[in-house]
Amino acid sequence: MSSLVDLDYFLAVADTGSLTRASERCGISVPAMSKAMRRLENSLDARLLARSSQSIRLTESGQLLAARARVIRQEWVLGKQELAQFQQVPAGRVSISASAGFARTLLLPLLSGFRARYPEVVLDLQLDDHIADLSSVDLSIRVGLVEEQGVIARPLLPLGMQYGASKEFLSRYQKPDQPEDLHQLPVIGFRLPSSGRLMPWQFQRESEIFTLDIKPVVIVNEPQAILDLIRAGVGVGLINAYMSELFVMSGELETLLTAYLPPSERGIYLCYQSREHMPLKQRVVIDFLMEKLGAPLSGRGIA
Repeated sequence: MSSLVDLDYFLAVADTGSLTRASERCGISVPAMSKAMRRLENSLDARLLARSSQSIRLTESGQLLAARARVIRQEWVLGKQELAQFQQVPAGRVSISASAGFARTLLLPLLSGFRARYPEVVLDLQLDDHIADLSSVDLSIRVGLVEEQGVIARPLLPLGMQYGASKEFLSRYQKPDQPEDLHQLPVIGFRLPSSGRLMPWQFQRESEIFTLDIKPVVIVNEPQAILDLIRAGVGVGLINAYMSELFVMSGELETLLTAYLPPSERGIYLCYQSREHMPLKQRVVIDFLMEKLGAPLSGRGIA
């Protein structure tokens, strides 16, 4: 199928009445211009040019196509101008997939600042703990290593896990000094949605990493529920550090057994498919999230 370039060549021939002059205008050779005209005629299954030794004139089909091609050409120019303007001012919808817990804790508090900076961009948040296919969303915030081919994964935050309890809980129970002390305390278990198993409670003593066998008094399958139960004084829980950070800073919660936490290589990543021809609206969302979530907590405000 012929392209818009062939239509441009055809209009040059129509305007000049000469393959030679049309070739000079378009910056190609006469044989290349002649080949483009044959390609266009074959594509449309119509004779467009009446050739003679003296000149070239348009056939009736050629005149019809020339009239339509000028409209197409004008619309193409206007479209490019509008697109250039659109790319200068970020506007439109950007879809983001993220877990509900992450969104409530870190993403939603940023939206006021984003709206103030980019009022024409609409964020379509799809909050679900399942991993979204990047063919259905523009951006996906994911936990853990991302090894999909063709997916760009930029690290947003380290995924630190920590054991915590409320100050009110610790006023009723003795603070644990060793991991084994947790056997004497009520604990909150987390059932992994992916496997249905309880998340193991792991610790490190010197170079040895070991798992503590826990007997939870409550089991949940949603991270936010763990935080809510910890804050309510139900027991000790294992939770993402980013979810409890504000409450630890305010003094409501206290972290426990930090000297026994094993190192973690997991992180939270901002994922998308390609940088090539990326719309400005999507690029500003990426830059904003990298700016805000990569900053200390005090820098994650609404400014």
